[in-house]
Amino acid sequence: MAGFRGYQVQYIDRLRQANGVDLAKAKVVSPANRLLHISLGSGFALQVAHERRHLWQARQLLARADFPKS
Repeated sequence: MAGFRGYQVQYIDRLRQANGVDLAKAKVVSPANRLLHISLGSGFALQVAHERRHLWQARQLLARADFPKS
């Protein structure tokens, strides 16, 4: 969990660094395909959706009857 939290702190720092940047014009390389360039705003949105999925997966795991409770 500490690793996840550290990553979130880094992500928030990147968001702060982007303050004032035109998120539609700034381009980044897609992490899924180096040949694909997407807007920085789309990159941030994709990252949020990706993290939301991880949180959903964790909740699903915790809700399982066979998951160890301690």
